[in-house]
Amino acid sequence: MVTRNEWSSFERLLRDACGPTRIGIVAVDLRGVFRMVPDLRLSPEIQEHRCSLCTLAKSTPDGWRRCSSNKLVASTTAVRSDRAVVGICRLGITEHIERFVVNDVPVGLFYLGQVVRTDLRAASAERLARGAPPASREHYESVRAQLPRVSRRAFDRTVLRVRAVLDFAAALIRAEGIPLADLGAEIMGKEWSRIREQPPIVRRALVLVSRSAGQRLSVTELAARLRCSREYLTRAFGDAMGVSPGRYIELHRLEVARHLLAETNLAVGEIAFRSGFSDPSHLSARFRARFGSTPTDYRRRESVDGGSTGSQTVVDSSERP
Repeated sequence: MVTRNEWSSFERLLRDACGPTRIGIVAVDLRGVFRMVPDLRLSPEIQEHRCSLCTLAKSTPDGWRRCSSNKLVASTTAVRSDRAVVGICRLGITEHIERFVVNDVPVGLFYLGQVVRTDLRAASAERLARGAPPASREHYESVRAQLPRVSRRAFDRTVLRVRAVLDFAAALIRAEGIPLADLGAEIMGKEWSRIREQPPIVRRALVLVSRSAGQRLSVTELAARLRCSREYLTRAFGDAMGVSPGRYIELHRLEVARHLLAETNLAVGEIAFRSGFSDPSHLSARFRARFGSTPTDYRRRESVDGGSTGSQTVVDSSERP
């Protein structure tokens, strides 16, 4: 457990901004910038959604998949939008996703919520009635009843305070001179030297994969975003990288997951979501096939051995024909 004295100045400001209204905040570091700057580091507690109602919903595989799917849609919308995303989740909880953009580059997402906004109580109750399992609806409603109630005015004031804190973070990032355009989602590390050596279409594909780690990017969507056919992309990518783009996407997701297991205390379920896997069991199966151990065993071994030795290239020699 991280104490207040160990929080960075950035985290203290974020928590203080939300504290008066009891609005929860969860941060997603899209490019790893917050880990680079000591004054911007965030503890695991603020990187993981811990709302009591969401925890209840994620206690079953089906509930976890539904929550993860909804969050994926909202996050993807927020990353591609030019403004904050505001709504009510399937369990009736107010969700405000504030984009953090520096020099036109998306750096992070900040989820404000874990409360019921008083002006949306009726819509909240209706959404929960549809989203909760029928057999457990009363239990879900009792948990929801214990969540903080916040007026729209108080919620909007909190959003403004958080935006002021993000302005402070943006100023620090600019002062550090971090090359945001050269950073991928969560990790990439040493692989950038290899990316720069590839043909333009492959280089652009690698950058898009890097920046879409948690979005479950398909080969068809990748080709569409590159404005080429799936067949052309597959052929060009295979010639340059020695694997298909689909296989590369999965390998990159696994590297993201491995990095988060070694470098953070996030739960395996949260890591599965951030690395683009449909659920923890899917991550576990693919992780075991790739690295020979489960995510939990890998984290335990890394802890005993003293931590990660750094990110590896996503495609190693064993992946080439």
